[in-house]
Amino acid sequence: NQLQNGTVTVTVLPLPTVAITDDITICSGGSASVNFIGTPNASVVYTINGGAEQTIVLDGTGVGVVTGTYTATAVFSLIRITSAGLPTCVSPISGTVTITVKELPVVTISGTTSICVNDSATITFTGTPNASVIYTVNNGPQQTIVLNGLGIANITANFAITTTYTLVSSITQGIPP
Repeated sequence: NQLQNGTVTVTVLPLPTVAITDDITICSGGSASVNFIGTPNASVVYTINGGAEQTIVLDGTGVGVVTGTYTATAVFSLIRITSAGLPTCVSPISGTVTITVKELPVVTISGTTSICVNDSATITFTGTPNASVIYTVNNGPQQTIVLNGLGIANITANFAITTTYTLVSSITQGIPP
């Protein structure tokens, strides 16, 4: 009999992992970035709004970024992650990020166009309810008025000279500029 000896070591590699950024809210036409952070060099498969599977490869530090411009709400859903190298370890994953797209506010300005000296006139701003409206009077400093819940704000005054109200911009409350 010949004595034999030897050993075999089975190394168990951990499954790759990934996390994605928190939900994001932007204005229509705005840009947003979804960050994937996980196992370096791993391939992450995800879908947008349940569409075709897409893949991003995390860099050597474990980061991948998908940046886009959005006009409609988009939901990123994680499907699976595959490690780099051999053996390749595949792990199903779950998680979502929702990019909520808010419509841009719409505002119009109207009012009396001809009055007699020292008579009263009303300037009316109409648009997206609760929007902040920025305007100027005779090209002066910018002023702000907030539309009410019905989307209306009025300014009534007596005028001694010709006065021009100019609509500059509007901002929807609760949405980053």
